[in-house]
Parts: sequence; C-alpha cells; structure tokens
Amino acid sequence: MTGSCPILFENKQEEYGLTDKEVEKFCQEGCSVDCDILLKQYAEKLNKRKGANR
Repeated sequence: MTGSCPILFENKQEEYGLTDKEVEKFCQEGCSVDCDILLKQYAEKLNKRKGANR
C-alpha cells in the first residue's frame, strides 16, 4: 500500500465493512487508479457471500 491509499486515508475499510485480512488480500493485487471502484466491487462480492452463508 502506498501513502495515498484510499483505504487508509478515506476510511473505505470501515465504510465497506472489510476486515484487515480482507483488505490485505485485496491489496496483494497491487495498486490501481481505479482502486476505490475495484474495492467497492470486491466488498459487494464479499458481502453477498457473507449473506448467502447465513
């Protein structure tokens, strides 16, 4: 992660309800100018899976 990572500086992790492990896995893919869009899609996918497992 870089110093301008939106997860760190815009509280996206909390906004999308992601755990530290989920963020770590996502960030292993590398940085992108579209990180926020990709992160939101990632969070939506995870939340659908979590909802299906209840």
